[in-house]
Amino acid sequence: MICEGIGKLKYKMKYLDLSGNRLGDEEVKIISVVLNKVGELRLWDCGISATGLEVLCGEIKKLETPMESLDLSYNKFGDEGVKIISVILNKVGMLRLIGCEISEDGKQILREELKRLGLPKSTIDFDDFMISSRFKEFPGI
Repeated sequence: MICEGIGKLKYKMKYLDLSGNRLGDEEVKIISVVLNKVGELRLWDCGISATGLEVLCGEIKKLETPMESLDLSYNKFGDEGVKIISVILNKVGMLRLIGCEISEDGKQILREELKRLGLPKSTIDFDDFMISSRFKEFPGI
């Protein structure tokens, strides 16, 4: 219902924060249809698995204009989600993956993908595991 209203907006919303809502994979499909209307999407601890992540990233990949930021922190998709996420690194200015159970090998895969894509000097903070590829870091995220 919220997404239906967002889809009718003439202008892009600065951000949509659905953090802490147990959305799961099915609801991610609904959210995915309004990605072009949202600059920053916060889905912190929403119960998104690799299955939901695949749907979300598939839609982000189609965006004409990159999202400013995407926060997927504390969704436990682990290394299974790394390959899925790697296809959107050039479509998201800042990607937060705190507490997603990504191993050191998974982090290395993301580092290598950033390098392969030739993105501008990226900031990767592995204490928080934040990837910032093209845009300035946004305060308050």
